[in-house]
This record gives sequence, structure tokens and C-alpha cells, in this order.
Amino acid sequence: MAQTGTDTISRATELLRSGNKAETRRLLLTYLNTHPDSVQGWWLMSYAVESQEDQIECLQEVLTYSPNHTKAQKRLAALTGESVASADGNIIEKLTADLKKLHLPKNIVIAIIVVLSLALLFVGYFGYKALVLPPLPEVATLSLAQNPTSAPPTLTPTPKLSATPLVSNTPTPDPNLTPTLIPEDQIGLEIGQYPLDFTLINAINNREVNLRDFVGQPVILVFLNTQDSASEQEMPGLQAAYAQYQDQGLVVLGVGVGSSQSALRNFSGRFGGLTFTLMSDWEHEIAKQYGVNVLPTNIFIRKNGKIWQVSAGVLNEAELAGIASSLLKVP
Repeated sequence: MAQTGTDTISRATELLRSGNKAETRRLLLTYLNTHPDSVQGWWLMSYAVESQEDQIECLQEVLTYSPNHTKAQKRLAALTGESVASADGNIIEKLTADLKKLHLPKNIVIAIIVVLSLALLFVGYFGYKALVLPPLPEVATLSLAQNPTSAPPTLTPTPKLSATPLVSNTPTPDPNLTPTLIPEDQIGLEIGQYPLDFTLINAINNREVNLRDFVGQPVILVFLNTQDSASEQEMPGLQAAYAQYQDQGLVVLGVGVGSSQSALRNFSGRFGGLTFTLMSDWEHEIAKQYGVNVLPTNIFIRKNGKIWQVSAGVLNEAELAGIASSLLKVP
């Protein structure tokens, strides 16, 4: 029996209380991919993520769907460093009015208000300290001065991982055809190998994207980060190449390493709306499987599903257009 949304939220709450944030994140990521408007889901995720930036983004999602969520407003104010006086000012005003009705001496009223104000500041300060968590490990970036002029360098291969190959090993139902199994040593990160398969969620339309589905089309697989200036520098060239060659079958898949779906949507907007696919690799899992340690990293995949070239670092618009044109011509 499929697990209901209520069961998922309850399970996530239990995991969070037990201190298992990693498992909580994995559970909620799957849940939020199918329930992106879940206020409870985003609220729990705001406690499960590690970096302050991700906590803020989760709280913003909470307020998108529930603008009057008082707890989210206060946590967001604490995390962003905004004054909590505006959030609690009405409390002071109401107390002052009530105290005046009691006809207490003015000095006593002032003393009570000062003590209460200090108490609110104390709670706000230590609440903030409790909410700010260590950031996620950063992914190294490449100097913008490096522009490849020859064949792009390859990534250092990592140990073989247990993953689904890009080309399906499922036997064909046609008895006249012999199924082709891909040997394990043909699946990897080197040129001429089949890349590891993966499934992520399109940050724009919330649909699943599977790398295997694009066998038969040339693919540019780019690993990027929304806060990385080098990644930003490459986006106009990628968008131009995609716009020029998409009618000929070119596919561009952007994997946002450590970038949430909302961050990717905002990132797309900074360029007037990127039209190629953007997906969130929030937990860095796909980037780790692919051995990515430089952003951006571009992996060019032939129509036959094999890796053709790999480039670590920024490619300019002319280079991307030339490589994309060549990629279309290889089988």
C-alpha cells in the first residue's frame, strides 16, 4: 500500500526528532517533488537542511503557500538578520496599553516594558543561534581565466558505481533480435563509455527527467551552481547553442549542484528564462557519482549514448556552438 502524505509527514517528523537529518531530507525531497505546495513538508525541510541559505529558501516556500505562518515569519526574520521588533511590536504596544489601565506608577510601567523587551531580545538572539547550522560542503570552482582552445580535458575517472546503464539491458520482445548487454567496464566516466544513468526532477515543470530517455539524441549535460559566477558566465552560450540546435535534436540538461528548485527557477529568471532543462542535485549525489569537482563541467554525449567529450571549466559561446554543431554530426 502506498504511503499517504500524512504518513510521510509523520515519519519525517519522527526522523527529525531523532536527529537523522539526512534521512529526513531524502524522504522529504521525494515527497515535495510530488507535493510542492505542502506547507508542512517545507516547514520540516527547513529544519532538515544544513545551510542557512537552504533554510531561508524553505521558509520562503512555506510563506509562499501560507503567508500568515507566524513561526516561519519569525524564523525567517532571525535567519536574515531582520529586526524582530516589528514581529513582536504589537505585543509591547498591547502590554503598555494594559498596564496603563491598571494605573501603575510610570516608573514601574517603564521597568516592566524594559524587562520584557530584554527578554524578547534574549529569546530572539538564542533562537537565531539555534537555527543557524553549518553550511553544506562547497564544490570547487575554476578560475574564469581558463578557456580551453583545444579538445576539452577529461574528468578523472572515479571507481565504478553500481548504477543503471544509459542503454537498457532489458531483452527485446522481438525473437529475431539478439539483445545487447553492456559490459560493466563500458559504463563509467571516460570517453567512449556509457555514462551512469540518473533521474532528477525538472525544476520548472516538476516532471521527472531520466538521462536514459534521451538515447538517440545528442546531449550536453552541464553541472552548475546558481551561486557560482563561472556557471553564470557560461549560461548565455549554452542557451544560444540550445536555441540554435534544439530543432535538430540537441538536448541540454542542467544539473544544479547544491541548488534547490526555487534557486534554479530564480537563476533561470536572471537570464530572461533559460529554455533548457534545469534539475536540482541538492544533495550533491549525482555530482559525486560523476566525480565532478569543478563547476561548470560539461559532458557531451553522442546519439549512441556514449560520452564524446568532457570539459571542466567555462566554455565561451563560440566554443559551445562549435562543439554542439560537431556533436550533432557524430552518430
